[in-house]
Amino acid sequence: MQNLEPAFVLHHYPYQDHSVLLKLFTPHSGFLTAIAKGAKQPKSPWRGVLQPFSPLLIKCRGRGEVLSLIQAEPAGKPYSYEQPNLLSAFYLNELLMTFLQAHHEYPALFSHYHGTLKKLTESLFEGDLRDFELDLLQELGIAPELTIDSESQNVQAQAYYTIMPGQLPQRIESGRHAMLFRGEQLLAIHKRDWHNIEHLAAGKLILRQWIQHYAKGKSFKSRELFQSKLMQEAKS
Repeated sequence: MQNLEPAFVLHHYPYQDHSVLLKLFTPHSGFLTAIAKGAKQPKSPWRGVLQPFSPLLIKCRGRGEVLSLIQAEPAGKPYSYEQPNLLSAFYLNELLMTFLQAHHEYPALFSHYHGTLKKLTESLFEGDLRDFELDLLQELGIAPELTIDSESQNVQAQAYYTIMPGQLPQRIESGRHAMLFRGEQLLAIHKRDWHNIEHLAAGKLILRQWIQHYAKGKSFKSRELFQSKLMQEAKS
């Protein structure tokens, strides 16, 4: 990395006595792991700067899997959130750390991520999260195909379909299935039309199923915390 590059901290961990191990997302250098030496020192210029959801400009050096951070400066005001938006923002970070490969370019996805962080500073709209999940799966080449069925026919709005990760929608003429969707729901998800609450719920089911499949069943802490918060609110 020869020049300063836009970046976000996805996660940070204490490292040795006074340093920090960073998981970084950049548009051109991709997903990086870097050590910020002395970042926890009281007089460090990086103290308080290397936080999630803060636009940064950074420079790293090194050739191994773990680089050295040599420059970092703010590139804008940090984004701040209240729950549940904060948990949603952490969910984005968990997705990126789960799926991104080191040192691959992701300029479009970086832009989508930055834009979603901005949207989450306002009201929480689930459609923004579904958009980002689709952006991520499309970037990775594993997004669901929702307009063509398993018989190479166009998905019909009034027909019913099952859809499984890695497969085309399969039309179902009769019977029951745990994951059964109307064609109009699949087409709405394809168009990212989230105005109908049923379409939004269907999109959440399908995209979460896809994500869990390709994440090999990994549990996302932000989701668990969100569900715990909902349970606590229901009891109070």
